Amino acid sequence: MLAKKYFLVGIFTLLSVSLAIAAPPAVHPTTGEPLVIDCLRGTPDAIDGDLSDWNLGAMTPAILDMEEQIPQGAATWDGPEDSSGEFYLLWDDENIYIAVVMKDEKLSMNKTGGNIWNADAVEIFFSTTNAVAGHNEHYQYGFNANEQKWNWDDMEGSGGAVDYLQIASTETADGYVCEVSIPYGEITPLDWSVGSTIGFNAVFDDTDNDNRELQMTWTGRTAHDQSLGFGHMVLSDDPVSADVAAIEELLDLYAVAMNTGDLELWLSLHTDDIVKMPPDAPASFGQEQLRANLEPLFDNFTFEMAIYTVETQVDGDLGYSWCFYTSLMTPKAGGEPIFTDGKALSILKRQPDGSWKLSHDCFNSNVPPAPVE
Repeated sequence: MLAKKYFLVGIFTLLSVSLAIAAPPAVHPTTGEPLVIDCLRGTPDAIDGDLSDWNLGAMTPAILDMEEQIPQGAATWDGPEDSSGEFYLLWDDENIYIAVVMKDEKLSMNKTGGNIWNADAVEIFFSTTNAVAGHNEHYQYGFNANEQKWNWDDMEGSGGAVDYLQIASTETADGYVCEVSIPYGEITPLDWSVGSTIGFNAVFDDTDNDNRELQMTWTGRTAHDQSLGFGHMVLSDDPVSADVAAIEELLDLYAVAMNTGDLELWLSLHTDDIVKMPPDAPASFGQEQLRANLEPLFDNFTFEMAIYTVETQVDGDLGYSWCFYTSLMTPKAGGEPIFTDGKALSILKRQPDGSWKLSHDCFNSNVPPAPVE
């Protein structure tokens, strides 16, 4: 009976330790925002290095593009054009898919096997959500644009060459793309079910010479530092939506039209019966009023606009999207520019040809009006 009691005490002790080391997601080293991304459901048409079937516009990537994310080699980094990366995730009933879009001014991949980390390479970590030291509770995969691949760490002690990892890559004008598929039946200790949260870290290695000069990580810490926790990926049952991607591409075009002064393109993004609700001014109804209100602005100002979409949803033939935006209006005749930091909520309608257009658009400033002097 005494032995049984000590056995139960041991179990409770282990449970307590497990609960104690369960970690929240790591935070971004600059913004302090939790590093969490949804892994949406979807299956690429093929693992071929072509990401046109991924609907990237509907997805939130892990982005590595800041000096604060470089735990080693920051002095050799010349900015995002030198090296930076976006990491996208999908999953289905069998595989986890990774798409990596890298900017890299000079490719150098002169290492092989388990040494590919010592040149241009990508590293992906999947883990428990426990904050643990060492390599006890994560998987570490690596690959590069030469389609070499390796597994340095796993929780079953069988790392090394990984035939089950599929990879295809393409070189681009400013870097390279890697598309990867991993059957998560090879990662059995982790819970691959809808709603599950899995530790995730994204890493790339870079050099312009023979050996690695810098490493950038999503967390900004040394790649293996699970002792403070990785970021998190949440396995979602939501499918990747082509409609969401189309709407977010339209909002990108909205900014392009403003920045290039293309009034006709800008008007074409709105329905014939558009309702536009600007701040501190009456609403306009229809294309004729919209043109009359906006033509003087396009004639007299240049724009620098950026749109940061936060959420986009689609329900049948209606969609909505809300965003933050910044805009700098500079008078063409000279004078002080006008800066706006604002937010917008838009309703969109699917058109007969399947495209989307803005039908209702409301926006306002994030700061109060300046006092009249």
